[in-house]
Amino acid sequence: MARDDFGPTLLYVDITNACPIGCAFCMYLPVQGKQHLLLDSRRTATLKRLLETVSRLSISGEGEPLTQMARVLEVAALAGPSQVVEVITSAGIPWKMLERFLGDLEALALARGFTPRLRVSLDRWHAEKVPHHNHLPLIQRALVHQGQPGTTQVAFRSVTTERAWVTSTLGAQLAATGLHHAWSPVHELTAQLLVGSLHIPVTFKNLVHPEQTGTADPLPLEEYLHAIERVTGRPFTFGNLESPRRFAGPDVTVKHNGQVLLYGLEQERTWSLDEPGLDRGRILDALLADPMLRALYSIPLLEIVGHWRRVPALSRCLDSVNNPYWVLKVMREKHGEAFHRVMQDFLVMEAA
Repeated sequence: MARDDFGPTLLYVDITNACPIGCAFCMYLPVQGKQHLLLDSRRTATLKRLLETVSRLSISGEGEPLTQMARVLEVAALAGPSQVVEVITSAGIPWKMLERFLGDLEALALARGFTPRLRVSLDRWHAEKVPHHNHLPLIQRALVHQGQPGTTQVAFRSVTTERAWVTSTLGAQLAATGLHHAWSPVHELTAQLLVGSLHIPVTFKNLVHPEQTGTADPLPLEEYLHAIERVTGRPFTFGNLESPRRFAGPDVTVKHNGQVLLYGLEQERTWSLDEPGLDRGRILDALLADPMLRALYSIPLLEIVGHWRRVPALSRCLDSVNNPYWVLKVMREKHGEAFHRVMQDFLVMEAA
């Protein structure tokens, strides 16, 4: 493995941990609070370096990013040509505020040359919590502005338990307005809503804590990983799966407190926005130097899961968490000794 073997970086910036919603299934519910990302000249310079090799910048949070719209725009302004800037949100604010935000984001997109995208949560738990449901106005706005330079792309995200609910609820809203719509042939993790010539993608993910909702995921972890592989056309490893290279590029998260982590592997390696000279090269060097990180980025996870399944305690974690980006954290916290032993045995076997 060498640096050149890795595809582009996917960068998440968690702008805040403040959230007024508090959905039952939220993986971040225990750590939500009132902290927001603060940028000074050093942190801004580090973000710019990290953004140099990014294909997509996703601005989200352990909370709701649109509680901090000025900070979202501050980060988005650092992006440049050929990049996608995606805001992941419940969009549960008054429509006039959301429309004004989109106008500001689109002005930045035209000035900086990036593609703006809004990915909005759509499930029954958000529907019960958010005070403003803006899915229909977003579709109507996208129809009006379709084809105009800098227009925000609209996408929806949900969870695998909610597929029927999403199609029936959104379909009923569209039918009530007289908008003709259809659903294209679907994959188990994707759907396409067609409204006229407008195509709106809907993605479905496994729940992180299904037991908190009383609803079981339809896809066990191994089936979920197979489904992701069918969608992406490559074996599932950690990293940016939107990668044309041999190995997935680093999947990096900047937290609201300035920590810099590998997405899904947050306990394995930590940097800081305050570190002088932090860039993609330093992150890749650390990844290449650590045998376990190197394995998780290069060996199909399904192969590693087979070894975890041999240990009953780890197998129970796989069944209860059921999402690859959260399962290592839980195994580390609850069964650290067993996890370490299995991974060391696996690495020795791989090296033989």
